[in-house]
Amino acid sequence: MRIVSSLSTPYRIYSQELTYIVVRPNGVHFIAPAGTTEFAKRWNPQPGDIVSFKHRGFMFGSKKPKMPTLYRVRNDMAWDDVIQSWKENVIIPRGTFFLTNYLSVLMCF
Repeated sequence: MRIVSSLSTPYRIYSQELTYIVVRPNGVHFIAPAGTTEFAKRWNPQPGDIVSFKHRGFMFGSKKPKMPTLYRVRNDMAWDDVIQSWKENVIIPRGTFFLTNYLSVLMCF
């Protein structure tokens, strides 16, 4: 993932000072804070840097990561390497929970 820019003021949902706009190889942009203040001091990520991030899954519709935090700057990779090794995971929703919610949404229309 590549940093597009940094936000100097705290973003509305993050209390930390350092938040960054990050883009994934599939074109999805999202906002992620530095995992720790130590990360921001040690690595000082700049626009164009390749970073790794932790998350708690992905949003189904937008494919944005849930609760992302940056935790490592990847100096060993270039953006072209990231794009070449990129694999998009296709999620096929299964189970009664998805079907129940999907049908309830259809019934509203």
